[in-house]
Order: sequence, then structure tokens, then C-alpha cells
Amino acid sequence: GCDSDGEIQAIIRIFTEQLRYNCRQEGSDDHDNVLMALKALGNTGHAESAVPTLQRCAANAELSMELRVVALQSFRRMSCVADRTELFNLLSNIENDAELRIHAYLVLMTCPDANTLQRVLLLLENEQVNQVGSFIWTHLTNLQETSNPHKQQIRAILENEELKKTFDM
Repeated sequence: GCDSDGEIQAIIRIFTEQLRYNCRQEGSDDHDNVLMALKALGNTGHAESAVPTLQRCAANAELSMELRVVALQSFRRMSCVADRTELFNLLSNIENDAELRIHAYLVLMTCPDANTLQRVLLLLENEQVNQVGSFIWTHLTNLQETSNPHKQQIRAILENEELKKTFDM
């Protein structure tokens, strides 16, 4: 597979190096270079080795919201083995912008498992930002209509009476 292909990994390493440790920018050209590297990594779909850097970029409050969101979008084609645990910290932190939190949630939900859904339920029970809670509620409602293998667990979340009162408009 591509994950072990030396040439592909060399390219991924080049783009990851352009991101430095956490996408910090030192010059005026850095924004565009970081943006290009993030998008390139997302396009490869095989950048699991870049995950720690991508997570640090998404968490870097010194970056523009655009770059932080693109860092999250770089996960879009990655396999479910890519470690997404740090993204729960972004999602859970109510100090973060709602847009960033919603994108972190969407990345987490590309590969939902029972543990992820349990954590989403706990988050919803304590969610203070209506925009985030309502988005998650609506997304789960839509997922229930698909062939998602976790339908039963999603249904259980949506049948929670307290959450219904808060988010079911």
C-alpha cells in the first residue's frame, strides 16, 4: 500500500516538515506555504505519520481560523487507524471557536465507534454553546437515517429526554 511506499512517505515528510512543529509562521509567505502543505497532506489520504503535527496545528491558537480548520480537514481521507484522540480536546474546550469545534467533531465522526459516541453523549449533556450542541444533534439525527453501523447507539443518544429538551427544535 501507499503507507509503506517510500516515495509517497518522502513526499509526506516534505510537507510535514513545511508545517514545522505546529504550523507556526515566521515569514509573510508562511501562511500560503502552510496552507498548501496542509491541503497536500489531506489530498494524499495516507498522511497518518503527520497526524501529531496536524493535531498541533489545529490546536495552535496563534494560527488563523482558516489554517486551523484546514489542518482538521486534512484528516478527511485518512484511514480510521489514524489517531484522532487529541481532537476530543479541541471539541470539548468551550474556549475554542464554534467553527473549530464543529470541524473537530466532524473529523471524529468520520470513524465513530462506541467510545466516540459515548464521549459525544457526555459532551452533549454538558454543552454550553448552542451552535455546537445543535449542530451535533442535527448531524446525529441525519446519521440515524443512514446505514451507519452505530445507528442503535445514535438512536439511544437521540432518545435521551434531557437532550431532546435542549436540542430537539
